[in-house]
Amino acid sequence: MVGLKIADIRIRIDMPREFLYDNFFDFLIEDNEETWDFVWKVEYKSNYQIPSFTDITGSASELRKLSASKDGEHIVYEFYEENAIPDMIIATDKCKKAVFLLDDRYINPNEEDLERIKICLFNTFREVFFLGIGFLGMYTLHSASVLVDGRAYLFSTFSGGGKSTHSNMWIDLFDAKALDGDVAVLSMDTEGKLYAFGLPWCGTSDLYMNECALVDGIAFIEQEKYNEIEEINNDEAALDLFFNCFTPMITEQLVDEMIRFVEGVLDKTTVFRLKCLPDTDAAKLSYGKMVRKEQ
Repeated sequence: MVGLKIADIRIRIDMPREFLYDNFFDFLIEDNEETWDFVWKVEYKSNYQIPSFTDITGSASELRKLSASKDGEHIVYEFYEENAIPDMIIATDKCKKAVFLLDDRYINPNEEDLERIKICLFNTFREVFFLGIGFLGMYTLHSASVLVDGRAYLFSTFSGGGKSTHSNMWIDLFDAKALDGDVAVLSMDTEGKLYAFGLPWCGTSDLYMNECALVDGIAFIEQEKYNEIEEINNDEAALDLFFNCFTPMITEQLVDEMIRFVEGVLDKTTVFRLKCLPDTDAAKLSYGKMVRKEQ
């Protein structure tokens, strides 16, 4: 069994420790917790009786099929690739419980198969985690995030749109620290304060920390031939936040939760539109505006 704490969510995963991907080691906790937020397990198909779900709706692709009950209580992923790992995921209780089913040939994996298992489980754990925290009212933003003086600043855009380039310039120029290079979880505490959490999932950046910090600004980047940054109104900011969320909106509840969370974000931090070149002048401009220090 493995115990993890990611974005303040405690996860117990019943699986061989050798299946644990390297990035998870920074998020390990003792496995003797009395209560767990999520309880997952890795099983083999011959050892598990697949339940017969009812009231399932779904969408299909060449690689997988995703089915969900209307209330989100039951979610099933079926993977069609010949060497898919896992073959199927069965999640219940809004992803608080999940079973990741492997083919029996991986009961005693060789070294090559073991590496594939670690990577594939790491990726599919992310998908179920993002769904599960969505039902808890937490938000995932596709972004590169940095820490300055203990506060979090997030840069969001499409893949290849410059978020990593811009955040790396903050790290080089202003001694900022990388919180996560690809995605951050945003969460409100009981006092209504907005926090960003680093995650083990960080895309290809290899930049992440098991840290959290108060969010002090979010910028949506657009590539341009000039540098300009300005605060944007709530309607624009809400659309950008909603469409850059990594949580699949597969139920009405998830859509409602995301809308409610986006409204809360707009009350707690400032959202900017950053039109820029990939140069240090752009970084100095955004830093001066977002951290409120002239450069």
